[in-house]
Amino acid sequence: MKSKVVLFLVILYSFNSCLKNENTKNINFESTPKKLIDEAKYVLFDTYKIGDVRRYGVFPNERIGMNPKSNKNALETVIDLAEGGVEIIFPEGYYKTNLVLEGREQLRLQFDNASFAGEIRINENLKKESSNIIFLGKVTSYSRFFVRKSRMIRIDEMIVKTDTILSWDKKESRGCNIYQGVEDIFFNKVIIDGLGSGESYYQYTSAAMQIYGWNDNPKNVRIDSLIVNSSDRNGAYITGSDHKFNYIHIKDYATGTTKFMKPIEDTSAGEELIMCGLWINRCNGCDFKEIIINNKDNDNLALKLDEGNIKSSTVIDNINIHYNNIDSLPIFDHELTNIIVKSLN
Repeated sequence: MKSKVVLFLVILYSFNSCLKNENTKNINFESTPKKLIDEAKYVLFDTYKIGDVRRYGVFPNERIGMNPKSNKNALETVIDLAEGGVEIIFPEGYYKTNLVLEGREQLRLQFDNASFAGEIRINENLKKESSNIIFLGKVTSYSRFFVRKSRMIRIDEMIVKTDTILSWDKKESRGCNIYQGVEDIFFNKVIIDGLGSGESYYQYTSAAMQIYGWNDNPKNVRIDSLIVNSSDRNGAYITGSDHKFNYIHIKDYATGTTKFMKPIEDTSAGEELIMCGLWINRCNGCDFKEIIINNKDNDNLALKLDEGNIKSSTVIDNINIHYNNIDSLPIFDHELTNIIVKSLN
């Protein structure tokens, strides 16, 4: 089987290499006028420097209440300040809240190893998308990261981690989700440590990293380093166009159950029940540099190379699969795949 797959990949590469456009699209952040805001009006604790969330009533390890000067939730006030041009800083610590950005633009948030009990979510508000958002530093969610109908986002380091004591709802994580209508999003590093299963709560959680969205799949997703330490289900499921991944390492996957799991967009019913480390499906014009999948002591597929637009090929420079059975390579390749693999180890 291995020789058959390799031969197929080599032939496909030779046939389609001329179709691949190596000049991929860059993320250019727009420079639009900032809303002007009088920061001093919202200060509660002036011993902290401008931009420090504690200055406005948001403290780690404490309940977040109202800012009496804005008559709004203190965290919402902080986000208003960020949208008004103040660079916001979350000091190191554990914040007992979600971080939700809806219809926000021109934000610059600094996280000094801050963690959140709930989800970190970026999405639209009615018809207004979120855009031009920068996360500096390292931030952790004990729930999930979710982004939808948003564009021009840059994130230094995003960690999604299972901790049923620290999580807002006392459940395992639902991973990293890049959903419908997302365009131009860049991560330096994504680490996913644990993904839950076995309850209806996880019915739409198919993979630790999901890049998906029916009829409006994400475009131009860039991830320099993606590490999945463990996942109850698939390691990663990737659709869309013009993505670039420099390094993907799937260490452990398919350790849970598919019970209550719903079908995944862009797949046929039942396909979601076949677990794998990395599933690339309808992924057009994308680049993968280095992929490592640990399939040892795992009876599931390591890799699914699913269908795509043959005129817009996706290229994988190198795949390294660690597996036990030397007679059977744990790869599925669809007869209509558009994926080219240059090197397979």
